[in-house]
Amino acid sequence: MARLVVEQGKAPTPVRHLGEFPCVVGRLASCGLQLDEPQSSRKHFRVERRGAGYVLVDLGSTNGTYLNHDRVRGEAPLRHDDRIRVGDTVVAFHSAPEPLSPGTRVGTVEVVAARGRSESGGLYLGRQGALDREVLLEVVDPDLAQDPDFRRAYEARARQAGALEHAAVQAVFDTASDRESLYTVFEACPGQPLARRLEAGPAFDRQAALGVVRDLAQALAHVHARRQVHGLLSPAAVVLDGARVKLTCLGEPPGARLRKHRRDAPLQARYASSEEARGEPPTARSDVYSLGALAHHLLVGRPPYEGDDAGDVLEQHAGAAPVALPPGLEPAVAGLLSAMLHKSPDARPDAAEVERRLGDLLDRRKGAADSARRREERPAAEAPRRDSGRREGGPRRADSGIAPRLAGRAPPPPPTFVPLRLLLLAAGYGLIVLASGLATRIALRFL
Repeated sequence: MARLVVEQGKAPTPVRHLGEFPCVVGRLASCGLQLDEPQSSRKHFRVERRGAGYVLVDLGSTNGTYLNHDRVRGEAPLRHDDRIRVGDTVVAFHSAPEPLSPGTRVGTVEVVAARGRSESGGLYLGRQGALDREVLLEVVDPDLAQDPDFRRAYEARARQAGALEHAAVQAVFDTASDRESLYTVFEACPGQPLARRLEAGPAFDRQAALGVVRDLAQALAHVHARRQVHGLLSPAAVVLDGARVKLTCLGEPPGARLRKHRRDAPLQARYASSEEARGEPPTARSDVYSLGALAHHLLVGRPPYEGDDAGDVLEQHAGAAPVALPPGLEPAVAGLLSAMLHKSPDARPDAAEVERRLGDLLDRRKGAADSARRREERPAAEAPRRDSGRREGGPRRADSGIAPRLAGRAPPPPPTFVPLRLLLLAAGYGLIVLASGLATRIALRFL
């Protein structure tokens, strides 16, 4: 059952279950949920049922009602885990059903375990059908699943993402409705979201960071080649499994990043392109800017612009001043990063060009590293050959009279012995001739 829960602040009764009738929240004792908040109006806001879901309505409050990070002007739809702020008091809206138990079947998928939540519903690890493959199942919350507009947009998103086939892009296997539920079956992506990896640290080394950016550029090039735009690229849309990279959260409608009242608005603002910050629709070059902001975070340790207020961060992205890069970056990396973060979309490279330039850079770095390693290993490899004349635990065998052998052949004699050997060889031939002549004379005498 849907409910309001006071998470921060004081209230005589911190939990209020919602039903068919509206619930008024404010300072009056007659309110359905009374707040002990000096900045609250007597009747501050109302939560009411609207179709299958709930809507937040501001009642003309003096100090305003804030949903997640934005002030509510009139009314706004509510989603599970939204936060409503009045002054210093925070009220959470919960509407999600109980998680599905293991063994529950949704279409062709058998639920194995719960895996948290997405923007739209619950996430579950499951096994699918006769293929017996591990999949990720998203089951949309009932209130959203019964909204015709949301259902159409959700199914269109799944079809769009399902048209992509790339090793670095999360695959969509199926989307359908099962009685009252609406669900999508995704490829299971083992690993850790990049957002969590960045929170935990430590920072990526430069080689690994460039590898992640190159793989994401390759994935974006595939998306753009099919005339699609990601539009939500951020650490929350990337999963890392060792050295493997997966791009997720595809198929969202244009402008989804800046949808009003998003819970993750501060995160999305850090990776929004300059044109998105100006209110323009995103393009493929907008994804390149977002990738540049993500690359900046991986290489430098922070996004290009930061702030607690999403509006302030977006204002910096929209500004005309270029992103200031730290002096420690090598020229090739700094030049590419500056081009990706250019305020003008036309001045940015496309994703395929970013992938090519990073691939060349990584190949050069790998070649230089291999050469340095070979130089370090060469003295160690040559040491046994230099010491081959030593007896184990004893001195060199330089006076043993045995010449060392190279490739199975004796080395040529020292130059000073060459004339002597020629003289001895000539004397030998002379003796052979004399012996032959003597033998011939003796044989003729007896014959």
